[in-house]
Amino acid sequence: MAICSVTPRALEHGKQVKQRGWYLDILEIYKYIETKDYQYSATPSLPHMFALNYQLDRILAEGLEQRYARHKEMAEYTRAWAKKNFALYPEEKYASVTLTTITNTRNISVKALNDALGKMGMQISKRLRRSEREDLPHRAHGRANNDGRKGSHRRHRKDSADTG
Repeated sequence: MAICSVTPRALEHGKQVKQRGWYLDILEIYKYIETKDYQYSATPSLPHMFALNYQLDRILAEGLEQRYARHKEMAEYTRAWAKKNFALYPEEKYASVTLTTITNTRNISVKALNDALGKMGMQISKRLRRSEREDLPHRAHGRANNDGRKGSHRRHRKDSADTG
């Protein structure tokens, strides 16, 4: 399994980028992997590797097909809610099964919403881009078995390390 895969086209494009940074410079990483017996060019983030190992164990226990189906069902549920109450930001053909981005067509205050959610130990991500309206990303997670408890599906919890 690869944490990341890079195409020859991406490597060629990387050559055109003047300031690629260092830690995630795909050309530097590729050079090390090719010349240093698959060694990474920097010390990897061990907490992330441990977290990945933990989540991979959970994915294998659930089954990859079942996990994908659960995320897809929760994404469809979340997108249906978003279309009813706001609007989806991307064209549906580009929608992800793990992240739903909502356009704030009702012009609600995302800060006030996050303040209220914070009192319940939850939050939604702030907008990722500037626009005339704020966008509301909402992560669709499903600890529930999608058995009628859909209204209680977990939102992104800032106090939880469990990313289900």
